[in-house]
Amino acid sequence: APQRLADDLEVEVVSAFKRGDGMFDSHIAYEVHVKTARATFASPTAKALRRYSDFLWLYEVLCKEYPFYFIPAIPGKHVMTSDKFSQQFTEARRKALNRFIKRIAAHPVLSFFPLVRSFLELPEADLAKLMKEHKGGSSRLFESFALFTERITAGAQGSRFASILESASISAGLLNDLASCFEAMGAARLEMGIGLRTMALALGKLAEVEPPCKQLFADMQLTVAAIADHIPAEAHAAEPDAAAQLREQAAQCGVVQAVLNRRELLQAASASANATSASRDAAVQTARGKAVPEDKLQRLETERQRSHAEAEATLDELTIAEGSIDAEIERWRAALDAELRGVFVLLADASIAYWEESSKSLDRLGLSLPAHSHEEEEEAAEMLDAQSPAAFAGGDLNTSMANSAVFT
Repeated sequence: APQRLADDLEVEVVSAFKRGDGMFDSHIAYEVHVKTARATFASPTAKALRRYSDFLWLYEVLCKEYPFYFIPAIPGKHVMTSDKFSQQFTEARRKALNRFIKRIAAHPVLSFFPLVRSFLELPEADLAKLMKEHKGGSSRLFESFALFTERITAGAQGSRFASILESASISAGLLNDLASCFEAMGAARLEMGIGLRTMALALGKLAEVEPPCKQLFADMQLTVAAIADHIPAEAHAAEPDAAAQLREQAAQCGVVQAVLNRRELLQAASASANATSASRDAAVQTARGKAVPEDKLQRLETERQRSHAEAEATLDELTIAEGSIDAEIERWRAALDAELRGVFVLLADASIAYWEESSKSLDRLGLSLPAHSHEEEEEAAEMLDAQSPAAFAGGDLNTSMANSAVFT
């Protein structure tokens, strides 16, 4: 497929809200805004309401249409143990779907697929009709890298893509480990917020029952409460967002493995077609040496030509697939680098904002937090600059994980 710039298409899942009542009639609707300069769109701006199943359909048709492209990961279906209408679940899924559709819109090939445009601008009823005409495939297996890791063939181990397969497998595990770390950090932060608020209440009561120490306990209560007030609610916390993005990147490593294994199957088919073609050549040569009847010789010649055509077609398909995969690997590594840098910046910004707001609150109370020296601030900045998320793709993640202590 031709590759074109995709920076003339902006999409955003701006909101999510419940529609309908009852157990079976209600669902979450996601409002998608589009801004584009592409002439293929009916208007330079568009707004559409979409359900999760609409996003899932788009994902599946892309997997079916582009089997050798790394289709961005999509969040899984609702887990019955959670409330799918809760603000926390709805906001987390909105953010994940927003990242999914933005990755599609930024892709120089996928974003020009006609059904992507239809998804972004058609009214709901028209899209529903289109979805019935274009069914997705069973490519959701791509999300499970473990299934495909077990099926790597001997040919894959010796191919030029073997190192990519290995690094994708390693990176997937390490990215999931890092996501677990951030989830634990988020849970600890929430527990700290609860503990600080409980502490502030206790200090307030102490100020009431201990008149000689009233001012001391009152100041301590204000200090603790001011710090607790700037610990964000879970739905707006940096750690859950960071963990979600890391798990999406881990799933994307699984997509990489799945596509590379599909390429190995295509290579095996090409080798088989070549072997069949060689066998047909030998059969024709043998027949000519034995002076077989003309009709039989003609039949063998027809089979030989057919086998040659099949071998050439399979080789062409393999060549095109490998060209797509090479470009996708380059884009995948660049996107992994950029998104992981964004994750670390997100956490750093959240940490800085928290302490700045806490410090302002304490200043208003005539109190203050312990100041860091200029040297300590420079050291923290150097550690942030030294983070190299590109190491994820090469398996060198342990150092990055150890250095991430700067954010705690």
